[in-house]
Amino acid sequence: LPGQVDAPEVRAAIQRVREACRARGKPLAIFSVSLEGARRALQEGFDFVVVGADSLLLANAAAGLVAGCREVIG
Repeated sequence: LPGQVDAPEVRAAIQRVREACRARGKPLAIFSVSLEGARRALQEGFDFVVVGADSLLLANAAAGLVAGCREVIG
């Protein structure tokens, strides 16, 4: 289920990994594409959270530039 981080199956898989890491004393890390997701991960006890990705940052910057150009052009 790529991109469906809130799907029940994905949340259940994350929970299983979280439990396995905790049972073995391993640090728990996760990737998030949003600040909201990162906040939730930290609240859920993740030790390390990666927020964003170069491709997403570039796409968002490009979208902002296009929107700005459209405003200028009218």
